[in-house]
This record gives sequence, structure tokens and C-alpha cells, in this order.
Amino acid sequence: MLLDTEIIQAFTTGNDAAFEQVYKTYFKRLAYFANKLINHPEQAEDITTEALLKLWDRRRQFNNPSHIKSWLYLTVRNACINYIQESERHNRSHQEISYLTNSNEEDHDRHRIDAELINEIQQQLQTLPSQCAQVFELIYFRGKSTSETADLLQTSTKNVLNQKLKAIKLLKAALLKRGLMLLL
Repeated sequence: MLLDTEIIQAFTTGNDAAFEQVYKTYFKRLAYFANKLINHPEQAEDITTEALLKLWDRRRQFNNPSHIKSWLYLTVRNACINYIQESERHNRSHQEISYLTNSNEEDHDRHRIDAELINEIQQQLQTLPSQCAQVFELIYFRGKSTSETADLLQTSTKNVLNQKLKAIKLLKAALLKRGLMLLL
């Protein structure tokens, strides 16, 4: 169905029946076009309706059917591009949120528990004999080997191993007393 000049003139002056004729002429083809671009029928119809309403708001700018047709297709195409971009941003945001909340929730809980446990161990280290605490700190918190620890403390590796075992035994007892051993 083509729009004749009488309908276009009536449309530009604000005639509702002329707008209905423009709407009927373009709605289905524009909705089909939009759906081919975004593959979402309901959204395609919404985009088409919005484009036709924008046309109605700008009706005084158009004086022939080819201008209306070109403007409508361009407006629908741009709205579809915006919809696709917004959908992609929305999906990325949801993926990031999902990644941070769901998939790593166990990791976050584990890290929180680890942090609390390390804090408790550091507090309990203060109650240990100084050499036990030093050995434990160097080996477990600073990643030193037994021989490196012995060199730093100017003692034998056997003494370091004894102090390490003593520190572990005392820390286990303290953590058991506080009910935290289950966390390990």
C-alpha cells in the first residue's frame, strides 16, 4: 500500500486517520525488519511503535512518502543497534556480577575464613616462646626453608625443626581450645 499526497498532507497537519494509515502501511514491514536485526519479536514491535510515534512528533518535517519511508527505516535500524549494544552491556554486567557472586562465592567464603584463621594464628604466635614464634613466622608466613631459617637465626636445622614442631603443637592446642581447629 502506497501513501498518496492527500494522506501525506493530512498526516503533516495532524490528522489521526492519516496517521493510522501511515501506521498500517509501515508497521508490519518495519517490525519484520527490526526482528531480523535483533531476533526479538516483542522488542522489534516496541521499537517500531516508538519509531512511528517519533515520526508523528516530527510529522511537519515530511512532505513525501519516500522521506517518511527512509526516515522510518533509518530510525528503526538505529534503535535496533542501540538495543543490541544495550543488551550486550547488560549481558556483560550480568556475567560480571554472576562471576563475582555465584561462581566465586565459595572462594570468597574460603578467603574470609583463611583471613580470620591467619589473624587468630598471628595472635596466638604472640603467646608462644619467642624462638618458636620466629621459626613459625619465617617458615609459614615468609616462605623460608628450614635451612634458610637456621641460617637467619644462626642455629642448627635440627633446632629449627624442633621449634617448628613445638610451635605447631602449641598452636593446635590453642586453636582447639578456642574451637577453631575445625576450620583447618
